[in-house]
This record gives sequence, structure tokens and C-alpha cells, in this order.
Amino acid sequence: MKLRVAQNVFCFLLPALFPVPQVEAHVGSPTVFFEGQAGPYPVHVVIRPAEVIPGLAEISVRVESGQIERVTALPIKWNVGRKGAPPPEVASLVRGETNLYHTQLWFMEGGAQSVELEIVGGSGAGRVTIPVDAVARRVLEDTRVGDSLALNGCCLTAIEVEPARFAIEAVPETLRRTTLGAWRPGERVNLERALRLDQRLGGHLVQGHVDGVGVIRSVVAEGEGRRVSLELPESLSRFVAEKGSLAVDGVSLTIAASRGGSCEVALIPHTLAVTVAGDYEPGRRVNVEVDLIARYLARLLDEAGVVRRST
Repeated sequence: MKLRVAQNVFCFLLPALFPVPQVEAHVGSPTVFFEGQAGPYPVHVVIRPAEVIPGLAEISVRVESGQIERVTALPIKWNVGRKGAPPPEVASLVRGETNLYHTQLWFMEGGAQSVELEIVGGSGAGRVTIPVDAVARRVLEDTRVGDSLALNGCCLTAIEVEPARFAIEAVPETLRRTTLGAWRPGERVNLERALRLDQRLGGHLVQGHVDGVGVIRSVVAEGEGRRVSLELPESLSRFVAEKGSLAVDGVSLTIAASRGGSCEVALIPHTLAVTVAGDYEPGRRVNVEVDLIARYLARLLDEAGVVRRST
């Protein structure tokens, strides 16, 4: 199985970018350049996409002529248009410049999007829509063919790498042990580069070798966070202990409670915002990787003939 992936901190699986017919813009590099008309106003636009999603894009707009009263920017999703879009951001006039405006625009989700600019001035109002590929480009900065990337916690090898796309292959063993075989175009997945061992370790060691698939049983709000109950495969429950570590879709989590074949994890608002954990609902299948130390310790005890105490 071969997948082409639009990169993201949590990324979308997209078969292709959906073109926006209003304009043509150069989107072959991380920075998008546009030169054209916003109604009666000739404009030069530079859009520097966010490095992570959710993240801030930097937008500069130079209006070549006219008396300008206001410049606003609005993020537009390809499949819903302006429906559900936030209020537009008002750009500020750059100090010392004439008709050069700057603003920042939040992109909360990845994929094919657009920036709608509105110029209001002495000649009335004019709009232009510019396509932007909202992806977290930092992830592929120094990635090469043959490097490893984790998708929902599953370590996979990049066989093609482009500025905003990469392709991976999955063998039957991967499809059997993970949720990957059920992915569909448009689905969001967590994306992470491999850690160098000379870097700071912020969680626990996660290899990307998924042990099995768990099932979300409940999601309960706790303040601004959520408490998630997860049913584990029977073979994995022995590796799970309260205050131990568990990787769920590649996210290093601390086990808040453990009962038989299930466990609970507490998700903070940041985790909900920047991973697919914010989409969790009962019945969803997730990739699970148990703690590396627990796995090897259990193997050593088994080979030593240590008998597990019955409960």
C-alpha cells in the first residue's frame, strides 16, 4: 500500500490540491507570492504559511495605488468556503511605508485553504482569494528519501519527498497491526519526525512500533481538558500501570488509571489542540504502543520462568 501525504503536525490525507479559480499564485515554495487585482486595486501579496498547524501565517499586502481605508484577511477552507470562518483580521499599516499592510492569520486545520483579502478605499471595495497550502513545513525541512516519519505513532519510511508532500509504503504487517488500513482521503493524522538521541526527551521513548489497536470507550470533559477511557487488547493490558506511560496515536501520555483491560488518560488543552486527540469520540480505533521498558522487562521475566500472580 502506498500513501501520498500532505504534511502537517496533524496532517490531512489529500488526493490533490483543489484549485481556486479566482487567481493564479506561486505555491511551489513555502512562501506564496501573488501579483494581481483586488477589484480596482493592484496588489502585491506575500504569504508565509505557518510552520506548525495550528499556527500563524504572516501576510504582507502592498496596494500599488489608491486611497486605502482598510485591509482585512480571512482564512477560507476549500470545501466549506466562508461558512464557519472566524471574523476577518484587520491588517496594520507598516510604519514608515505607504500602503504596505501586515497581519497574522491563524490556520487551525491543515489542508488546501485560501486567504481572502478585502481592500476598502476611495474606489470602493475589492476582494481577491489566494490559494494556500496549510501544512507544517518544518516537519520535512531536512527529511530525505529513506528517513523515518511517524504517522499516528506508526514508524514508516519516506519513499518520495517533495516540499509539501511525501509518500510512504505500508506492508501487510503494518496494515494488520494498526489503523492505517482504514485511513481515507481527508483524514487527519499526527505527524512526527524521528528524535535524535542527543536531543531533550520530553516524553517517554516511543519507537513507532505499534503493538495493537485500542478503542475509545468514553470521552469526558474535565475543565478545559478531557479524560479518555481506552479499551486495550487483552495481550497488552499487562504492560499498563497507573502513572506509567502509553503512546496513543504516537502521543506520549501518562496513564491516569488502569483497570483490567482498560485504562484512562487525561488530555490537556494543548494536546487536544495540536493532535488528533481533539477528535476522539467513543468507538474510534487508535494505535497503541506500550512502554519500551515494560515490554522488555516482561520478556525477561517470562524467560526467567517468573510466574505471574493471579488476581
